[in-house]
Amino acid sequence: MARPATKLPSLEKAAIRLFSQKGISGVTIKDIAEEAGCAEGALYRHYQSKEAMALTLFQRELAEFGEKVRSIFQGQGTCA
Repeated sequence: MARPATKLPSLEKAAIRLFSQKGISGVTIKDIAEEAGCAEGALYRHYQSKEAMALTLFQRELAEFGEKVRSIFQGQGTCA
């Protein structure tokens, strides 16, 4: 039976917040877990490492940004 991913959004938000404040190298797994209010093992259920998490989050944000830019250039969105 698969475990629920309920902690994943908290972990990802905490990681983004900490990465933006301290940089990837300035953040530990323990920092992310404490910020998210969960055990360090929760992160390892979803990602192999802090670096894998950072790469996944970066790729996701980049893709979302690209979609927003694309929609603006196609006249489907606004700059707001």
